[in-house]
Amino acid sequence: MIHLDDPRRPLDPALLDSRGGFAWWYVDALDAQGDGLVCIWSWGLPFLPGDRAARLRGLPPRTGDRPSVNLAVYRAGRCVSYTLYELAPESARWRDGVWTFGDCTFRWTTEGTRGRLEATLDLPVPGSLDRLHGTIEAEGTLPVPEASPGPVPAHAWTPLLGPAHVRAELGVGGRPLLSYDGPGYHDRNGSPLPLDELGLDHWTWGRALVGDELVIHYLNWPVDDGAPVFLVVRIGPDGGMRVHADVVPRLEGARRSWMGMRWWRRIRVDVDGEVLEIVHAPPVDAGPFYLRARTTTRWRGREAPGWAELCAPARIDLPRHRWLVGMAVDRELAARSAWLPLFAGPRRTRWRRLVASWCAPGLALRGTSR
Repeated sequence: MIHLDDPRRPLDPALLDSRGGFAWWYVDALDAQGDGLVCIWSWGLPFLPGDRAARLRGLPPRTGDRPSVNLAVYRAGRCVSYTLYELAPESARWRDGVWTFGDCTFRWTTEGTRGRLEATLDLPVPGSLDRLHGTIEAEGTLPVPEASPGPVPAHAWTPLLGPAHVRAELGVGGRPLLSYDGPGYHDRNGSPLPLDELGLDHWTWGRALVGDELVIHYLNWPVDDGAPVFLVVRIGPDGGMRVHADVVPRLEGARRSWMGMRWWRRIRVDVDGEVLEIVHAPPVDAGPFYLRARTTTRWRGREAPGWAELCAPARIDLPRHRWLVGMAVDRELAARSAWLPLFAGPRRTRWRRLVASWCAPGLALRGTSR
């Protein structure tokens, strides 16, 4: 199951030598108008197609052999661009708080009680010679845990910033895609074990900046009769972290996505005699094993927008879904789906890029020329 780790303890690069493990870093942003982004850079991202199938054949991939960058951009609550780009192993490096993925760079620095993430993005646009480029900056207070770190857990989840501010400028081919200046969030996950072997049946996670306090809920249900792990984490403007591990959630308004994933319209969690309420909008990302949704979080008489996700690890990489998931994955070396431009890159140009890729498959589909 999942454990909350200490942000003062960095992930061990030896994770890259594990078989089937993962290491990913996550930054998001969302304002009241529904503008924002989600960016993930990773090795061994569990959601890449083919990983679980290889393990079932007795050929678990080395975690470091599957680096990737994922970027989703939103305006007015609608996804306007999506990229999941898998790179060759030699195209990614991890050195002292600097991660390089092809032409993208992510840099983490700290000074006193503050942390800062700086990202420079340069990604291909399938079916086009254009590039998706820009910068993301996240800055905030470093969390201060209540206790000293214990043993390294099997699955370490770690918020890296408390209340954070994000600035982003993204564009495609010289045309603006998103200009953002508002609240955000940054964390990481790491494990030497595959996600579907950690005993999780499903989880729902979400975060919101309510007033000057970051409020995170992470509710995990096991695959067997073991005890669930229900966490609410609150981080104040001074970085002080309060962890509530004895919370009682109530899930209301059960729904199913078009691909059969369960989600709930409303979650209420009792925290120290008060009710934390999370209201989910319909998912903006509705895959076979993962949902992402905007939320309205209500806490202590205030409300704020936020992001939430729900994942069912046992549904990852099932044969009946693998072909569909693969349509949205761009790859530096491996073969791509002929339908990739319809699922990746800016939404408004997808049909035009799809036709262009069919007319010039060797050039337009690759989209790597600058």
